[in-house]
Amino acid sequence: MVQPTLIATPTATPEFEEGLVLDVIDGDTIDVGIKGQLYRVRYLGVNTPERKMPSYLIAKDLNRTLVSGKVVRLERDVQDKDAYGRLLRHVFVGETHVNVELLRSGWARLLVIPPNERYYEIMVEAQREAADAKRGLWAQPPTPTP
Repeated sequence: MVQPTLIATPTATPEFEEGLVLDVIDGDTIDVGIKGQLYRVRYLGVNTPERKMPSYLIAKDLNRTLVSGKVVRLERDVQDKDAYGRLLRHVFVGETHVNVELLRSGWARLLVIPPNERYYEIMVEAQREAADAKRGLWAQPPTPTP
């Protein structure tokens, strides 16, 4: 896997920047072009199935449907980057909070790592809604037939 060249965090405002989604890496990671530079962005507060795990492609395809080729608003929380140099962001397309949509759909699980807790209550509620409705990862496995 080729990592994009990461440079200093783009300067737009202290709270957010906008960019164009150039590639969807998986269910919770995208490559975004911001002012002519490429940045890898890891969604805050969610974790989707990894490659070779069941439902990986479903989560990735949902993420692609939500963001591919679209202008996104990338909102910071407390930490700017993770240990891999990826920007840590809440991702919005218009008024849609993509991180929350992934939870609400049931194809992501809550993964809030303090101090990045800005939308914690909303995210807990979105996951609870998916679990209660048995959507996505929360669906009951099929009952085996004898």
